[in-house]
Amino acid sequence: MFKETMKYILSIVMIIAKILPIAVAAPSIGDYGVTCSGFDEQLLLMELMPLITQLSEVTGISPKQVLPIVYGNLNFKFELGDYPGYSCWSWLTCYGSVNPLTDPKANGLLIHELGHRFMNDLNMTFDELDLNIGYLDENGTYIHVTGVNPMTGRYERTAKGYPADERPYMQHSPSVPVTGQTYQEDFADMFMAWTLDRFSDDEAGRLRYEWMDRFVRGDTPMKFANGTAHCEDCKILFWRKDLREGICFDCYIKRVKKRPKQIALGLKTNKKE
Repeated sequence: MFKETMKYILSIVMIIAKILPIAVAAPSIGDYGVTCSGFDEQLLLMELMPLITQLSEVTGISPKQVLPIVYGNLNFKFELGDYPGYSCWSWLTCYGSVNPLTDPKANGLLIHELGHRFMNDLNMTFDELDLNIGYLDENGTYIHVTGVNPMTGRYERTAKGYPADERPYMQHSPSVPVTGQTYQEDFADMFMAWTLDRFSDDEAGRLRYEWMDRFVRGDTPMKFANGTAHCEDCKILFWRKDLREGICFDCYIKRVKKRPKQIALGLKTNKKE
């Protein structure tokens, strides 16, 4: 509700700014440390505002500073071309004959790409990520949601936890051949759904939300910005809300090695400490 309210307020401010351009200055994407080319700045800001709001709440960093601190430099590009439709990538460039910000089904797509960027910054393997989710239903039957299915021993990504196996709820569905069955696309879609509160209202949706919420709050990567390092040449920090401070990535890996875990109800897990 808070995110929707913020988006509504931003849209009202933009409307007023168009009516009274001298009296009211519309928020600029540059005010939030982001640059772009080929995209409409106001549409891009509306696309990113839910993520700005979420990360600001998680980290305590001001909305206008949180994206560059968490991600570093962000430059979004749209390159018009002959490619039918559009294709967007984690280097934040979209190609094609259609601007994705004008397509309702692409709502959240750039946040999906920032989900890839978020995980790439951490450079985590699947074992370290431990994105395995499942639960027991009321009859004691195991329901697999995503990750390695303990019943088969294979990686199996499903659409459980989303309102539908289609866009905009998932930007890279598990039904997409080859690449749909990857944990990278699973993470990016979950990151998007966490940001936009788009998980389904059921056990699978709640478990997906809880996993991603715990992950982001525990392992938000922060680009080093204040000149103080926890160890020599430290570049990336983890923001720990409970400690209200950044923890050096290298120190975190070497000394702590804690990872967020999703425990399937009633199932044994190999918990690392």
